[in-house]
Amino acid sequence: MNGVEETPPNASPNTGFGTFVFDPTTNQVAYNVTWTGATGTMAHVHTGIPLVAGAILFGLAGPANGPYAGISPALTSVAVADMFNLRHYTNIHSVPFPGGEIRSQNRQNPSLFGYPGVTSAGPLGRVLRIGASGSPVLGGTWIATVHDAMPGAFVSLAYAQDLVAMPLDLTVFGFPNEVLWVNALTGYPTSADPNGCASISFAVPPFPFLVGNAFYFQWVSIEGDRSS
Repeated sequence: MNGVEETPPNASPNTGFGTFVFDPTTNQVAYNVTWTGATGTMAHVHTGIPLVAGAILFGLAGPANGPYAGISPALTSVAVADMFNLRHYTNIHSVPFPGGEIRSQNRQNPSLFGYPGVTSAGPLGRVLRIGASGSPVLGGTWIATVHDAMPGAFVSLAYAQDLVAMPLDLTVFGFPNEVLWVNALTGYPTSADPNGCASISFAVPPFPFLVGNAFYFQWVSIEGDRSS
């Protein structure tokens, strides 16, 4: 968290960091948030896209200046969808900045995120994991990564318009009686390195209307005797 992401931005020298762990069985979020300032008054998680002020979703428990730690109320299905679409941010209020001194969007772990599906386990029990290098920035470059594939295996990053998967019969690829659940519109093929990792980079168009939109990707791996 920093002052640059505030609305409006400010020159606060303070920064903050927080972790949020979502429990899909309860729709609650366990959080732990700290910052470097000394005049904090309260902290909240808000609903809102980057650089736009939004309504309070829930307050963070703890002393006025933090650290803040606790468990959120159960989130609605809409709030859960917002959370995974970069529409939640954390805001720390202070005496000199009552509207908020530092904030940051609540982003999915930039090293590892995503839930594996029932067809995700490879022949050795590995589960492909989607990752990324940084967060998408308008006009910048975003890198999608995959981990835990079989070294040297064919992998492809699939882009889809939604999360509604369809069965793909892999017989035509030489794997009879194998079905892959996927909803790809476009694929970007490559191969895993000796460590079972691969990455594909994308230039993010500098179009403001893209902010807040959801884009769906799925890594696919053909490992010799089955898919993941």
